[in-house]
Amino acid sequence: MRQALYYATDKETMIDPLYYDKYASAELPGAILKTNSQYYTEDYTKYTYDKEKAKALLTEAGRDCNKEADKALNDADIIVSVAKRKAAYAPLFKAWTTEVPVIPLWVNAVPVAARTGFKNYKCGPTSSALCAWNAWEWELTK
Repeated sequence: MRQALYYATDKETMIDPLYYDKYASAELPGAILKTNSQYYTEDYTKYTYDKEKAKALLTEAGRDCNKEADKALNDADIIVSVAKRKAAYAPLFKAWTTEVPVIPLWVNAVPVAARTGFKNYKCGPTSSALCAWNAWEWELTK
């Protein structure tokens, strides 16, 4: 049922008139994009707007919650290494985009302004980290 809803959702038609092409449509949980996350992967189920496929899927029954995806999420949350955490998230992203528990619509743009010569300013590596998380690395050269 959820996959059918995903195929039946025309994200671009919803997002573009509201946000004037300023927001990218989302595909992965947590608004993860190639441009904003070190955990991004291309290995996930992609859904295009397809009304006929949506209609066909509506004839199928739903499924139970995915224990493998739950385990992947729990495991990834306690791993510090970026490479190991990325690998731990992979089964979650695959299951999440296969079973579609929610339909991500767009990723909010986060404008960041800094004066010339302000170096090493980065927003946090997680969705809950503040943009001041690496203040000890900041430099002002001008």
